[in-house]
Amino acid sequence: NEYKSYLRMAINGTDMILHLDTNTQTLLGLYNIFIIIIGGVGNAIVLYCSMRHGAIEMDRTTLCFIENLALADIVITAFYYFPMLINLIIGKWVFSQWFCWFVGFISGHIPFLAEIMVIMAISCYRVWMVKRPPGLRKKVQVYHIRIILLLIWILACLPVVYWAARGAFSFYDPNVHICNSSNHLPKQPTFLSTKIFSAIYVAVPMVIVFLANLRILHVIIMHSLKIGRSLMPHIKTVTTINFICWAFIASYIPIFVRMVLNSLGYKIPKWFLLFQVYCKSIHVMINPFIYVATNTRFRRYVRFRVYRYTYMQPGDTNNAISNGDNNNRKLVENGKKHTNS
Repeated sequence: NEYKSYLRMAINGTDMILHLDTNTQTLLGLYNIFIIIIGGVGNAIVLYCSMRHGAIEMDRTTLCFIENLALADIVITAFYYFPMLINLIIGKWVFSQWFCWFVGFISGHIPFLAEIMVIMAISCYRVWMVKRPPGLRKKVQVYHIRIILLLIWILACLPVVYWAARGAFSFYDPNVHICNSSNHLPKQPTFLSTKIFSAIYVAVPMVIVFLANLRILHVIIMHSLKIGRSLMPHIKTVTTINFICWAFIASYIPIFVRMVLNSLGYKIPKWFLLFQVYCKSIHVMINPFIYVATNTRFRRYVRFRVYRYTYMQPGDTNNAISNGDNNNRKLVENGKKHTNS
């Protein structure tokens, strides 16, 4: 009986009003605005600075993974959390049934699954880099990584194609104020396949990411003890990737818990469903802060851009650079050389 209203809404468009009190609705609306500003604008800045100016100090192969993470976060922010904000402001679902299907199937699954597998690929790649000699590392080219990323996005689409072929539909869930797909509902033909896909696409990658980053931390600690000083400040790429991976694990733990409870037959409380929906946003928002905290070049470049567009007149940029902003000019030039290489 709990899902009858959802199924009725999916059939004739009823029951689109939010099931939230006013205070919760206001707080979640403010939090969604924060997600859009940090997750959308912040990752757009990361993507622009990396691709246009090479402002992130990493090897080009790792940057391909970072840029794909930023792209996935932008898609999630624009087509998942932004419609959620509109629903919170208006108080009901105002978009079409087609867009509900798009949110429930496409933006609610594909970028999340792709992000999980990209994180797993980064972790495995960094372990491989640590254990291989430098000469073998140089044989990995950018086009190899691009092929891997293309395969990742294709694999992320497979569950959605399977569920759509099996007749799954999308419905508006007023408890979490966003559209979901019916493959998550019990007694649906695709419910068993959802458990299998969840284990393959979520549980297994989380375990691999956890073990891979433990391995990387073990190597760093052993080398630090061997030479008598910490290597963490001198390994920016490894430090950045480790922070990203641990933030991913922390933000996806509630989803992992929900999967375990579902498989054991426990009823999930409504507050926990809402909690795990917003826990996924932590990873979307925290990545730009990680780049700023661990990457000096990116931090200087963002500071220079903010100063330039806030305090300078349009004709004063060249004068400011020539009068003493040589460090920022070198930063941009080095970034362009880094991008070209």
